[in-house]
Amino acid sequence: MAFRKNPPNLPLRNHSRNGGYRVSVIGLLLISVLAPILILATRTSNFVSAGLNGDQSSVSSRIEEIRRRSALEGIEALLPKEVLDLVNSKPERTGPLNLNIVGHKDRSSSWVQEEGRLSSRKSQSYEDAKVASDSGDKNKVGNEEWDGEKTVNGMISQVVEAKDDSKTESNSTDSSKEVGSSVSTWKRDSDTENSDALVRLMRDQLIMARAYANIAQGQGHYDLVRDLKLQIKEHTNVVGDANVDAELPAGAEGKMKSMSALLVEAREKHYENAVMIKKLRAMLQSTEDNARMLKKQSTFLSQLAAKTVPKGLHCFSMRLTVEYHTLSSAEQEFERKEKLEDPDLYHYALFSDNILAAAVVVNSTILNAKEPEKHVFHIVTDKLNYGAMKMWFLANLPGDATIEVQNVDDFKWLNSSYCPVLKQLESSSMKDYYFKADQTNPLAAGTSNLKYRNPKYLSMLNHLRFYLPEVFPKLDKILFLDDDIVVQKDLTPLWDIDLNGNVNGAVETCGASFHRFDKYLNFSNPLISENFDPNACGWAYGMNVFDLKQWKKEDITGIYHRWQSLNEDRTLWKLGTLPPGLITFYNLTQPLEKSWHVLGLGYNPAIEESEIETAAVIHWNGNMKPWLEIGMVKFKPYWTKFVLKARKLISPVSQEPEKHVFHIVTDKLNYGAMKMWFLANLPGDATIEVQNVDDFKWLNSSYCPVLKQLESSSMKDYYFKADQTNPLAAGTSNLKYRNPKYLSMLNHLRFYLPEVFPKLDKILFLDDDIVVQKDLTPLWDIDLNGNVNGAVETCGASFHRFDKYLNFSNPLISENFDPNACGWAYGMNVFDLKQWKKEDITGIYHRWQSLNEDRTLWKLGTLPPGLITFYNLTQPLEKSWHVLGLGYNPAIEESEIETAAVIHWNGNMKPWLEIGMVKFKPYWTKFVKYNHPFLQQCNINE
Repeated sequence: MAFRKNPPNLPLRNHSRNGGYRVSVIGLLLISVLAPILILATRTSNFVSAGLNGDQSSVSSRIEEIRRRSALEGIEALLPKEVLDLVNSKPERTGPLNLNIVGHKDRSSSWVQEEGRLSSRKSQSYEDAKVASDSGDKNKVGNEEWDGEKTVNGMISQVVEAKDDSKTESNSTDSSKEVGSSVSTWKRDSDTENSDALVRLMRDQLIMARAYANIAQGQGHYDLVRDLKLQIKEHTNVVGDANVDAELPAGAEGKMKSMSALLVEAREKHYENAVMIKKLRAMLQSTEDNARMLKKQSTFLSQLAAKTVPKGLHCFSMRLTVEYHTLSSAEQEFERKEKLEDPDLYHYALFSDNILAAAVVVNSTILNAKEPEKHVFHIVTDKLNYGAMKMWFLANLPGDATIEVQNVDDFKWLNSSYCPVLKQLESSSMKDYYFKADQTNPLAAGTSNLKYRNPKYLSMLNHLRFYLPEVFPKLDKILFLDDDIVVQKDLTPLWDIDLNGNVNGAVETCGASFHRFDKYLNFSNPLISENFDPNACGWAYGMNVFDLKQWKKEDITGIYHRWQSLNEDRTLWKLGTLPPGLITFYNLTQPLEKSWHVLGLGYNPAIEESEIETAAVIHWNGNMKPWLEIGMVKFKPYWTKFVLKARKLISPVSQEPEKHVFHIVTDKLNYGAMKMWFLANLPGDATIEVQNVDDFKWLNSSYCPVLKQLESSSMKDYYFKADQTNPLAAGTSNLKYRNPKYLSMLNHLRFYLPEVFPKLDKILFLDDDIVVQKDLTPLWDIDLNGNVNGAVETCGASFHRFDKYLNFSNPLISENFDPNACGWAYGMNVFDLKQWKKEDITGIYHRWQSLNEDRTLWKLGTLPPGLITFYNLTQPLEKSWHVLGLGYNPAIEESEIETAAVIHWNGNMKPWLEIGMVKFKPYWTKFVKYNHPFLQQCNINE
């Protein structure tokens, strides 16, 4: 490729005009080469050990390293790093200090002072080089010169700004210029991209202001103290809880400038820097103590939150318990007991005392199962929650799946003579450890991690996982699930995985150096170090496939008992079930593909959404459970969408789904997509037919008046021309009638049901903007009393009557219909097709549609011709069958919606649109499988 030597129309530079140009370049090169060499020579002792080369970028890197040191988490928000390094690293230095010397990119202020003027840093490396090269002359303060024997810490030790040698112009007496000069002390770097630069600067100003106020108090400068305290109060109110500049209120920068001027005034009092350092060190010590205390409180409170039961869940359990005890003994039993011991079905073990969590596990599993009738859930809970757990699943049967709820206290074989954990719980030391406030017993000594004192670790519901063959003696294989998981895919392929003679199938959790055996077991104990590999990979409880035949063969429960007995003094591992699980199933665990089980949603906010979306099971292991307030908000929707409030939300609304046939008709554009969706997502035992309206060859303009009218130029102009000057558009102020959907054949096809379904006698017509909440089969048994249409009437005292839809100024309308006749709703209609043919409904529709070619009888749409066509041929239905208005009326009562068989989003605010009313959307979104790959790939989210 050839490059043009000179841009066009520009003269060559005249190098001969000024020979000084070449000299300047040479001088600059010499400086850039010699400066690093000189610094290297004077700083060798400091930089050799760090492996640095002595150039200016090395100095910058070292500054950055020092800056990042922090003795305490969270201290950065209270004191700048420079102050910490100063106070800790050079306590003996008492010389003047200067903010200008610090120039790292991430400094909390991001503001510098240069010669008392406002100016921006060119770059980080430029500023570092400037600090290094100019510190010997321009920044001499108090006769201190750059000392080659000092460490790099010396560069950042001058933190508190003293009087500068370089002032603004001496003849500048204007007060505004003085304030402007003072502001430059805290001038924001115009090149910085930190969105929190102003927030962090203002917090730094607060620190300096408090320090100056304390010193001024001791010096008797009460006016300054008063002003500083006033500014501190205003500053604190302005900053508040802001984390980024955008959260600051208007006028924040003005407050910053006012504080900056006051700090310059305080600086000019010439307080001794030794006093300043002493004060800052005292502030640091106080802050460290406070931070340590807050950290301990935070740890305690987070563990307390993880241990306690939210008030709402406790109330929920109590109410269910009361309901359970109102049932008769016969009503307290589940159906399909014959499936409980069938080894050919898919069996799940779930041990939990949390009803809501257990419900989510069951719901999510069934909703993603391909054959729900083959799934059996064995739930074991404690005596306290037994009635509540059973009541929930009696009232909310999970479709065709089978449920069993057992009480752990009914397992009489599970006693202290057989179970080491129960025996250990009888010891006084263990009771003291868990139930005494004064933790002076040996078990508590040295145990800094409070999570190991959580009683759940000794709960028998937690340890019951080691007794699966005893709990389920007739089963060969079982899938164990924790109650803090959500199932997102069909799990049945897990039963077909070959465990290669192992007992446990689980996802491994180890990385390069974490979640290995040495993180869970005490390898300083010979019993551990002689029997296990410290680098052996850990695995996850939460979703495990257990081969119970192989379990009995390997005597897994016996192995567990032996190791649990050896750990009576807690010297082999701390509390919990994972350490003994790792030991018990050592060399007996088959690794599963990681996408089967993704963990960490209870503690790790960095989990990628893509990883979650592709996982079969997601697990909230950790303290931040999704049902707790401390649960991470970003992960909660994956759990909450399976929290179903009533039976209609989990059980199939139809009692006999195999008897239901859906005839779906769509257009040519969507035919393939519609058919593909239902081929990939068959609705259980129901039957689906998808047809293309364009295949109905009989539906043409010679037969159908609407299609004929669409061929007219006036109708085409009305719909497809921007300039509406034609007669049809005149006086039409309501734009909704110009919506082409009103002439769509999919909309008018409702008038041709006998032609579309010639062999059917009765059919239920449904719109696509409805949700069914109850079994609709009783509608087929309703006597229509010789009428053709069964529909819910919508009229009130004066609205939704015929005069609201038809033009009664036209004699054809006024002479044939009653203006006060009651309207009814399309969306859910029962049609008697035998009676339809007898009354020639399609013929009636054709005659009236032809008479309305000029739109003088009614405007566009299907309801007006429907009211005319079925006049005196409509049987009113009870209103709870069909509740309308969710697409336009926010005043609909929740109680009305909850009791309705069908709810209808008639109106513009459809639930799939952004303009849909938020309060009504959950009634629709809960039936959308947002975890389906098609929806995820198209970014269709709840």
